[in-house]
Amino acid sequence: MEYKKYIIVNLLVIFCGDTLAKCDDSSTTVNGIKVKCKNELILEENFNRIAVDEYYAEEDNYIYLNSSLWKKEIKIPLDPDYEFCVYHKLEKGLRVENGFLKIIPSLLEDSYGENITYFGRLQLADCTGILPGECSRQATGFHILPPVLSRRLTTKDSFSFRYGKIEIRAKFPEGDWIYPEMWLAPKYTTSGVGYASGRIILGMARGNEGLIKNDGSLEDYSSNILEFGLRTGPLGTSGNVTEEKVTKRSNSGPWTRGFHTYTTIWNPDGFIFKVDGELVGQLRSSRQSEDQNRMAPYDLEFYLMLGVGVGGIRVFPDGTRTGNYEKPWKNVGAKAMLRFWQAKDQWLPSWKRENARKTAFEVDYIKVWSV
Repeated sequence: MEYKKYIIVNLLVIFCGDTLAKCDDSSTTVNGIKVKCKNELILEENFNRIAVDEYYAEEDNYIYLNSSLWKKEIKIPLDPDYEFCVYHKLEKGLRVENGFLKIIPSLLEDSYGENITYFGRLQLADCTGILPGECSRQATGFHILPPVLSRRLTTKDSFSFRYGKIEIRAKFPEGDWIYPEMWLAPKYTTSGVGYASGRIILGMARGNEGLIKNDGSLEDYSSNILEFGLRTGPLGTSGNVTEEKVTKRSNSGPWTRGFHTYTTIWNPDGFIFKVDGELVGQLRSSRQSEDQNRMAPYDLEFYLMLGVGVGGIRVFPDGTRTGNYEKPWKNVGAKAMLRFWQAKDQWLPSWKRENARKTAFEVDYIKVWSV
């Protein structure tokens, strides 16, 4: 059996740098250890898998996920985004196939039976959440169970870094009210949880083919718009999250229709974002004070996060219309998730049109270099 594993930091580069040729000093750290030189490959994940043999059925492709690098988040998401899904441990919907990671959302009721969303109880084994509400829920009244099963992977326990060039080749999921989670999240919540310690969006386009503001501006939030950026703000849903972003409109069809290479260069001066080698924009952290570095909280180590998000209270603006119907929930509404689920006859066809697996978030490779 041939394994083609990810690569994490060549220790000779870190500890034996004096024996190497001269190089430009790096600002990068990996798992708390400084990398000596710039442009060192510190992570490579190609999602290659061993060949299927007599002991494994073809449908068991999920077993080839590199569990020494990736860990599953298993929880009901609460603050800061309150997504309308549960990040589950079921292997259905998570696979490594032909050199690609595929994360595919599905309906809770398809796995657990009709009306469980309204009347069931969810108890997550091996829950990774901290709060009780992240690990169990009883459906009561308009407090329904999250109607969608999704998956989220992180490198929190294996690979974190400060400053680097991140390159990801991926295809974003298609379908109303879903979006790719391709982030860097903070290893240390020194400024607080939620967005208080920051989040770096490594590329995102909403799955809706058409999504525009209803206020006459016709502002576009559809899958034709690619976003990169930073989210920083206090714990809670008071709306005080600061979102700095750069965007690019596609003139050749939605960003969800094919693979693209998304690049983020993160260094002590800020961020540079590119797609398919073309510059999208640059950002610097706006948080400054006498006792903080101007890059704070983006001057500490972050880890990779991959998943598929559904709905929630932040990604999809209120007052928008997709196709022939208006967004069915309000971000500040107590019944937001219920309203989303009640409108399933409007949005569910967009998940199944043409290709039943169009909702898949597919990742070809991830590479990270020191800077």
